[in-house]
Amino acid sequence: IEDFVPYVGTLFYLVTVLGVLALLPTVVGHGVAIVAALLLGVSYSLAGQSAYVGADVAANAILTLVGLLYLRFLHSGRSRWLIPAGALFGLGMHVQYISVIFLPALV
Repeated sequence: IEDFVPYVGTLFYLVTVLGVLALLPTVVGHGVAIVAALLLGVSYSLAGQSAYVGADVAANAILTLVGLLYLRFLHSGRSRWLIPAGALFGLGMHVQYISVIFLPALV
């Protein structure tokens, strides 16, 4: 199972970068989203922590998914998107306690 650790970290890394690329165009536009995703993609701290699956990488990926689900709720108006967003937010808080900062974004 130790052989899969770098792959899990890389998966979290890719989910974070691609999630930011999917999330930001609706907020700030496509150009800024591409630049932000590129900067995040070459970030030494995110890439370095993904090599040993640090808690920050997992929390970043989970909270990016929460943002995508919440944005889906805002666009559709259907509350069914809030249930998985809330569950993932709870998981993100469990993985990294610092994610409590993002609680007002969901209220």
